Amino acid sequence: MGEVTIVRKVFLALLPVVAAMAGLGISQAASWEQIVAEAKKEGVVRLYTQDAMGQMLEKALAPFTERYGIKVESLLMRGREVRTRLSVEVRAGRVMGDIAVAGTTSLAGMWDDGLLEHWLPPSINILPPELLKEAGVPETPLVPIAVNLQGMLINTNLVPTKREPKCWRDLLDPFWRGKIVLDDPRSAGAGHSWFRALIQIPDLGEAFHRRLAENKPFIMAGGGSTENARMVEAGQFPIGIPVTTGLVRDRQGLPVRMVITCEGISYSVNGAAVAKGAPHSNAAKALLEFLISEEAQRIIGHDRTPARKGIAGPRAEWSLDRVKIVTFDRVVSAEERNKGYRLAEKLYGIR
Repeated sequence: MGEVTIVRKVFLALLPVVAAMAGLGISQAASWEQIVAEAKKEGVVRLYTQDAMGQMLEKALAPFTERYGIKVESLLMRGREVRTRLSVEVRAGRVMGDIAVAGTTSLAGMWDDGLLEHWLPPSINILPPELLKEAGVPETPLVPIAVNLQGMLINTNLVPTKREPKCWRDLLDPFWRGKIVLDDPRSAGAGHSWFRALIQIPDLGEAFHRRLAENKPFIMAGGGSTENARMVEAGQFPIGIPVTTGLVRDRQGLPVRMVITCEGISYSVNGAAVAKGAPHSNAAKALLEFLISEEAQRIIGHDRTPARKGIAGPRAEWSLDRVKIVTFDRVVSAEERNKGYRLAEKLYGIR
């Protein structure tokens, strides 16, 4: 009986380990070596991805193909179209795409819709715990790939040097009344992520948003960070918020500069996940593991802030080791999301 008791204790002690391995998609029946071998046989993997992400990932895909002999095909589309197309294919039982690439909020929605396989790469825990937590990993099976820092863009020709803002609270100065373009915080997008992030900062919170609204920012309903950056670049507004660092990198030589604010900045995460019923599921898994490797993350770092710490972004001050980011729960229920939209309407006015 003593030996049986010991065996039982060992078995119970190993249960969490077995469960964790299952969460990563690893089992005795399908070791990582077997997955790679099958991936090479499949020979191709198809990505459904947003235009900007697809163009950025293209540089990291060449070494993957060279290493594994697996061809990567990317179908570029708008963010919402990734979810729509995959939904149609899964419902019809004729899945063509293998990997969905989108923002983590969109991917979480795809998981809720039953469009994704619950699989995570063996190296997933190399990523920062705060990114995984906010993305809902491991409950939500998505892999953060790159981070879009969302700061304040200023036009250096229109912002007096002595008044250049260093912190978000500097925008409460009446001098900036009517001179700020703001991505709409009352609906899904960068503006709402920024809104929710600043709510979490004790020294800002709802009081900051209430006072900023009194400065009458021009609320851009549609266009997001891209349109905000264009308007600041063109001199239509001295300041645009929030604007992602990836857009600033493409505007070198123009009279614009990103301000990484003293209280911290919001951010969004681009990720990827295996489509449910993917025809080349093993190749998809091999690619996801590769995309968070040091080699791929260094390539991604030429255009975006990598999801891994210790790897520089396009500018040193944009790496996760250097910047102060404001975290908040991104994977929330529809009821909680609507509550956030209503709060933004209360502070900034009804749409």
